[in-house]
Order: sequence, then structure tokens, then C-alpha cells
Amino acid sequence: MKAQQNFVGMTGGEGSTWYKVLAQRPGLYTRYPSIKDGVELKWDDPEFTSHKKRVVHMATILTVVGNPVKCEADLKEAGYSAIATGATEVHVYFDVL
Repeated sequence: MKAQQNFVGMTGGEGSTWYKVLAQRPGLYTRYPSIKDGVELKWDDPEFTSHKKRVVHMATILTVVGNPVKCEADLKEAGYSAIATGATEVHVYFDVL
């Protein structure tokens, strides 16, 4: 997993895929995985629902102008765990299991 960094000013794409990161702020991301004996269970495991845990991860929330999906793709290509969550936001996750 990559370390946190400053993404402000990052640009990419061209035409309809162009984007620019205008700002970033710290945030948290909550997941509810099933963990048994230190191993995350897959959704089709018979014991999946009986081992749910609340896990909070650090995140960086990016404000993006342009195409957030292309920004997400570029971040993933660079080795980050990211997801476009709206028309102007991309969440970059750190310390994810």
C-alpha cells in the first residue's frame, strides 16, 4: 500500500476524460467485513454473517473537477486504493486489509 501524499494539482486525461484535483482533506472510511481468526471471510462463506466487524480506515477525500472516474483509474494504476464516490469526489484509502 502506498503512503499518503499531496494530490492537489494532479491532472490527467484529455477531452471528456480530463480532470484536475483541486483540494484534499482527511477522512475516515468504515467497512463491515467478516473476520474469523484474523482472516477476512468471503461473502459466500456459510459463517459470513456471524463474524461481522466494524473496521475504520484512514482516507483522503479529493475534490475533483472534470472526470472523477478517470482520476480513480489513474490512482489505481499508480497503486492506490481509490473510488470515485460522486461527480466531484474521489476517496483514496490507506491501511485497507
